[in-house]
Amino acid sequence: MMIDFGGLARSLARPRNQTFAAVDAAGGGVEGKTLSQSHPAVQESMGRPRILILDDNPQVLEVGRRMMDRLGFDSVIVSGGAEAVARFEESHATPGAFAAVIADLSVPEGMGGLECLERLRDIDPEVKVIACSGDATDPILLDHESKGFIGALEKPFRLEDVRQVFDRAALLGSEDV
Repeated sequence: MMIDFGGLARSLARPRNQTFAAVDAAGGGVEGKTLSQSHPAVQESMGRPRILILDDNPQVLEVGRRMMDRLGFDSVIVSGGAEAVARFEESHATPGAFAAVIADLSVPEGMGGLECLERLRDIDPEVKVIACSGDATDPILLDHESKGFIGALEKPFRLEDVRQVFDRAALLGSEDV
């Protein structure tokens, strides 16, 4: 996808890819170079990859937001499944699309992680969704792959837990590991 930024056109790839072709038609100095995702010009134009976090607990959302920041991701936090689906649909097929979704399996007042996964798959069959739950015996958490989740996190999770799940799901670049 080519996007024009006032003379600077960039070929943007999905967040997992680590390089972006940049051409400066206005003569600003990056003509013909390939820039890494961590290059300031790429960061400025595209931002960091984004993670959508669904949880009904405000403390979990805040801790999740901080963890995403530490791992080099921007995050959008929502407390309900319907809102998660709406936010995902708004950003789908844009340069700011979500790299993955972390979804709480149990949301007492609304759509939980499994139903959310099903709705997100209707929008994007390739969506990467990670299940999370405070119930270590939750059958979906124990057998998440059979339900279509790419990973699982037991709450409370640590930064290292998230890093390992993201690494297995190929969400982290080699410089992030």
